[in-house]
Amino acid sequence: MTPRLRRFLLRSAAAATGVSCAVALTACASADAGAGGRQSCAATPGVTAGAVNAGLLYSDSGPAGTSLPAFRAGIDARFGLANANGGVNGRKITYTWRDDQGETGTNRTQAEDLVANGGILGLIEGPNATDAGSADYLAKLHLPVVGMGSDSVWLTHDNMSSWLFVNTTPSTVFGQYVHAQGGTRAAMVDLAGDQGSQGSVQQLAVSLNKAGVATPLNVEIAPGTASYAAIANRIKDAHVDTLAGVVLPDSLASLAPALRAIGVDLKVALLPLGYDQALLQKLGPAMAGATIYMASRPFEDKTQAQQVFLTAMSDYAPEVQVPTQESALWGWLAADLFLDGVQAAGQCPSRESLATGLNSLRSFDGGGLLPAPVDISKARTLPTCYAFVKVSADGKRFEPVPVADPCGKPIQ
Repeated sequence: MTPRLRRFLLRSAAAATGVSCAVALTACASADAGAGGRQSCAATPGVTAGAVNAGLLYSDSGPAGTSLPAFRAGIDARFGLANANGGVNGRKITYTWRDDQGETGTNRTQAEDLVANGGILGLIEGPNATDAGSADYLAKLHLPVVGMGSDSVWLTHDNMSSWLFVNTTPSTVFGQYVHAQGGTRAAMVDLAGDQGSQGSVQQLAVSLNKAGVATPLNVEIAPGTASYAAIANRIKDAHVDTLAGVVLPDSLASLAPALRAIGVDLKVALLPLGYDQALLQKLGPAMAGATIYMASRPFEDKTQAQQVFLTAMSDYAPEVQVPTQESALWGWLAADLFLDGVQAAGQCPSRESLATGLNSLRSFDGGGLLPAPVDISKARTLPTCYAFVKVSADGKRFEPVPVADPCGKPIQ
């Protein structure tokens, strides 16, 4: 059990038995309160004697909003649990949020509004492709930003901290997985018109090639207008047995029947998205046998850390009927990283000390929810660690697939 998980469980147990800071003074007294009371701190945006306020900027509406149904709920659950256990250094954690509507320009204007009127110490950014709108502006302010590094802009702005970055160093982990599953020739799938995903597809190809898996075919899919019969024929003609790249669940559900109709039996279909019980109920049979990789441990592992997460979701975000959603977990992890940064920032947190605190986190694991600990200061340059799950043959459940090295090795 990790020290972070131990703290989670002890604090949760204290909350469950009614032990609060009001009665457990020796356990919960603020560390910055000495004999004369709370230490006096310099005026800092987002920090008062009793609270630390974060900003939250994400796509609650617009095209991207439907893909993040529980992101904010995950933040509510993590902050709710923290506050039930005394907050951070005796301060309650709150947040002020804005909706960027999935638009880059709106992302910028809403960030400006949060800075000017939100009273925020730092910012939690949602996993979307609009981060570039505010990235340069926030960097000039040296405002700490945490979240999923879901866009390449996170790689070039030192004020943005994450446990996961896209387009980082290629890793052997994907090639090793596909090779172990019997894949020999892969079609690399990309979204038509999406230049932002090309780097990820190229790095996947490098990983597969390193493991001896050929990549003879590149396929662009335009969801909604693609001719899946024509794509299936191209795959058959190239003698492909593996799909990799930006393979979306809806696309696979349309392509798989077309492949079966012409006698193509895939050995591996590697998806970056799709670990969702609701999606499984909708598309499960069509996704049977597909593999989904994820930068967190699957809930089928049934760990103590996952039970803490599920209990907190029930307690502080009960509106989410299915808490085992990736977007809820992403929100929780982003909030958890912010909390760890505030804790490391000391008794008088400032934007500067929050940034320093975040970079001091050498073993961030989301309380045990990540496949392996992450050094936040080096996360841009190290391969991300992944877990793998397969959709069962009947399409009704996810089955974890053990891998020897979830992080792989960097490919130079």
